[in-house]
Formats: sequence, structure tokens, C-alpha cells
Amino acid sequence: MTVLPESQISDTARIKRRTREIAYRAGALQRNFRVQRSAVAKIDHLKVLGKIPNRDLTVALLLRKAATLYEPTDIVLVPPLPRVQDLMPVVAMISRELVAFVDDVRALHRNATVGQVLESILAMIPDLDAAPEQLRMPLILKESAVST
Repeated sequence: MTVLPESQISDTARIKRRTREIAYRAGALQRNFRVQRSAVAKIDHLKVLGKIPNRDLTVALLLRKAATLYEPTDIVLVPPLPRVQDLMPVVAMISRELVAFVDDVRALHRNATVGQVLESILAMIPDLDAAPEQLRMPLILKESAVST
């Protein structure tokens, strides 16, 4: 793959490149989820509803909520799409912890794809509101700081 020099790319592409470099240095990994068009539309809808700046963050928040609410054994996979040409790529930078969660779900289901896992999570999680466990954690930290 040829990498264009900074002088030959747009400002938007330059910002995205720098953001991804920072994410790589922080330990994030890039995952290519191949999902149905309807799943991409749902991700974009969640992105707009939550006023989230990009799909990477939307997918990361979705996976984080799933990892908070469910164990890998709780994820029920949607059936695979019979025609591969109907799938669209969703490339996302996610933490190693979330990659491990997706891989744990895949390990439980023979021949599962990462796209199937993402679609299954989309089917289980209707919104990106904070899960009860996500809300409770900062409160516990505040209470322990006050009581000591």
C-alpha cells in the first residue's frame, strides 16, 4: 500500500491519519467488520442520535456497552447473510480489550465472523445510553474517596 506524503492529502485525511496514529500508539487495533447495509444504517443512526463524531467511536461505545452488560456466552449470533456481496465494510479502531471481547464471542461460535458478532450486538443493544454498571462505577469511586 502506498502512503501519500502529508502535502498531497486533504486536511480531513491528515487529521484522520494523525488520530489513527495516536490510537495505534495507545494500543488500539483496527478491525474490519463486514456487515449488512441495514447494520451500517443503524450504526450511523446511533452516531447521529448520540452526537458521536465518527463510526469508530460509535462501534467502540456499542462494544463497550455489550461487554459491560453481557458475557460472551450471552451473545446470540444472528444468522449469516447468504450473499457476501451484500456486505459493507465498517473499519473501526477499538481497544485491545474490545477486540478480545469480540474474539471471545467468535471462539464460542464456530465459523462466526466479526461482522456477525457486531450485527448480533446491534440487535441486542437498542441505544448507547450508559449501562447501569457504567453509571455506578464513578459513583462508587466518589463514595470511596469521601469515606476515606
